[in-house]
Amino acid sequence: MTLRLVNVTIASLFIISLTACGGSNNKPAAKTAAAAKKTVKKVETKAGEAKTAMAPAKKCGCGKSVGGCTKVAFAFAAAPAVGTQATCPVSGDVFPVQANSTRSEHKGLHYAFCCKGCKAKFDAAPLKFITARSTCAGKAAAAPAAPAAADGVSTFFDAPPAVGSQARCPVGKKVFTVTANSARATHNGKHVAFCCPGCKGKFDAKPQAFAN
Repeated sequence: MTLRLVNVTIASLFIISLTACGGSNNKPAAKTAAAAKKTVKKVETKAGEAKTAMAPAKKCGCGKSVGGCTKVAFAFAAAPAVGTQATCPVSGDVFPVQANSTRSEHKGLHYAFCCKGCKAKFDAAPLKFITARSTCAGKAAAAPAAPAAADGVSTFFDAPPAVGSQARCPVGKKVFTVTANSARATHNGKHVAFCCPGCKGKFDAKPQAFAN
């Protein structure tokens, strides 16, 4: 309907212009034509604004429950750099971290969110989303059980375990490869890494229960 209005307006202005000039190239006719062009431009601008207003807004992942499982990290040992792919711990959406992405820190780990609404939900109940997302990440990885040859892999270290080294999670008892995103902690001067943030949360709550 907006485009039809523009076409009718242009046609009407064109007829007015022809009537005003009377077929001759005089100054009043030139002024009338110039005024007609300005009016047409205003009508086209309003039509463009109406079209933009009608376009559906892009929806954020907010409002979703913890979404589908993904292998993309949702927790980081250091603040994720701009451009890093991350999973929102609340909505489950995978997105590239931006300079203005909302972020939070919880027990030494860093999290980025797809929107401000997800950050607010996380800050209100971080353990709820960390636990759910950790379980989900474990299913996505579907890692096979460690072979018997892995026996003897250390759980506690004198220095922070290096990225790429093998470690045993003190909570899940699983042997895994330490990555830059692995959750870590120190206890009685010893360093430990975890297979997931959920295990770190349990360890931090009762370290003595897993210290042996």
